[in-house]
Amino acid sequence: MKKYPDYIPIADMAMGIVPAKSLSGEKKSIIGVEEERSKTNHCKVGYLVAKSWRLSNSIINAIFYYPYVHLNIHKDTATKVLVALLLLSEFVCMYHDSFAKGSHKNVEDWVNCHEEVKVHLDLDIQEVADIQNDVMEFLG
Repeated sequence: MKKYPDYIPIADMAMGIVPAKSLSGEKKSIIGVEEERSKTNHCKVGYLVAKSWRLSNSIINAIFYYPYVHLNIHKDTATKVLVALLLLSEFVCMYHDSFAKGSHKNVEDWVNCHEEVKVHLDLDIQEVADIQNDVMEFLG
């Protein structure tokens, strides 16, 4: 944070980009914006911190590779599960944020786009919806 004092506004701006727009190339993802402005990104920094803390390779790899939608790039099952959990958590957070703003992301569309998450976490559409509802209820 000391080396990149302008990071907070970069992250705020990049986090406002709709993932579909970044995947389509219409807008840059947060990683694209970070790389353009700082020649690094939060995944690389997290990787270095995790490595310096001597966390397991599964955790280190999950931190570094989590933005990649396709889980099958990972050989390690534990990394696949961790990345799947991160993707599900990110979806639930985006749902909560969009709910607060009055728009909702369709659970079925998300699950269909993230079939590998469903498989590696052994969840169906209803279970993802239940997780979402439980989080929303918990957060009020």
